[in-house]
Order: sequence, then C-alpha cells, then structure tokens
Amino acid sequence: MLFFCMNSGVLTTTEDSLVSVHLKELQDKGVPVLVCKTCADHYGIENRLSVGKISGMGEFIELAAKYEVLTIS
Repeated sequence: MLFFCMNSGVLTTTEDSLVSVHLKELQDKGVPVLVCKTCADHYGIENRLSVGKISGMGEFIELAAKYEVLTIS
C-alpha cells in the first residue's frame, strides 16, 4: 500500500491537520506517505510537514507499480 497526497490533499500532512495523526500511524506501520512536491510548493507547506516525505511523480509511478493504490476523492 502507498499513500500519495496531491492537490489540496497535501494539507493533511501538515502539523495543522488532525488527519496527520492518522497518516503518522500508517507511516509507522510501514506505509509510505508521499507528498507531491509541486503541490507542496503551491501551498507553501514544505517546511510544515508533520508526516510523509516530499516526492515527485517519477517516484510515485515507480512505487505505484509495487503497491496497491487506493484513490480517495
């Protein structure tokens, strides 16, 4: 499984989001939590992440081939 945050979903990975606690639990269980770099730059949150790591589309595509991907809208 892989969790890739993009668009406004990147806001869930910041210290201001209550959702980040749940994402941290997933990350602690070994689920990669990735944050779209372009989206993080757009929202200016790169320095405010409390969970996950900044990633680009290349890494996402590579990992998506290995893991189950669930899209949440």
